[in-house]
Amino acid sequence: MYNLNERKLTGQELKKREKYAKDLPDAEFKKRYGADWKSVKIATATKMAKEDVNEEIGPKDASDAGEYDYEGEMAINDLETVLDAAEDIIEMIDDTTNLPEWCQAKITKAADYLDTVRDYLEAENEADEDDDEVKENVISNLLTLRRQAKDILEATFSDRSKIKDFAREKNPVETIIKTLQKDRQVIAHLNKRPRFDRALYMDGEELILGDSVVLRVKDSTTIADIKKAILKVK
Repeated sequence: MYNLNERKLTGQELKKREKYAKDLPDAEFKKRYGADWKSVKIATATKMAKEDVNEEIGPKDASDAGEYDYEGEMAINDLETVLDAAEDIIEMIDDTTNLPEWCQAKITKAADYLDTVRDYLEAENEADEDDDEVKENVISNLLTLRRQAKDILEATFSDRSKIKDFAREKNPVETIIKTLQKDRQVIAHLNKRPRFDRALYMDGEELILGDSVVLRVKDSTTIADIKKAILKVK
């Protein structure tokens, strides 16, 4: 009996197997194989479909067909990552958020890549054409998009960031305050204070919490330095 577990059939092979299975005579298989006639018939049709497709596409294209089966699975995983990244980013920003120019550029490019992929797939479905070169570009674009989505998610300032690092921001002070207010320790500390005494703002070079001076900020001051000073304010 033929081994049906060698690999999954492609869409084209499944259609051919169905056609061959309909053409093969049931009576002949029942006579020769008894109770197993259906499984033998499907196995025979499967083998015929595989051999038929391999003859049509040739050795090189046959290997490519298997390759793109796996690329499709990878593309789905990539798109799921993109969706998760997009949902997280949407939660992090609103209509008034001022993003760095490089963040805006990456998001725009990511959107452009996805539009390109969608347009290609729509055209392919309508025309039912195979274009290996375009497919390779699609996969390359998806891989690039996955890396860019990761970069966007990591586009936040860390504890090691210095005040001078915020100079490229459109509103440096606002960005510094928002960065501090996202920290869990800072949030917990502020929540312990009376509501009227939780305001965190800059007055010149001084960072103020409520009516208390946290510290005088310098270009070399890090976010970690500021957080440490905030947590000391009673």
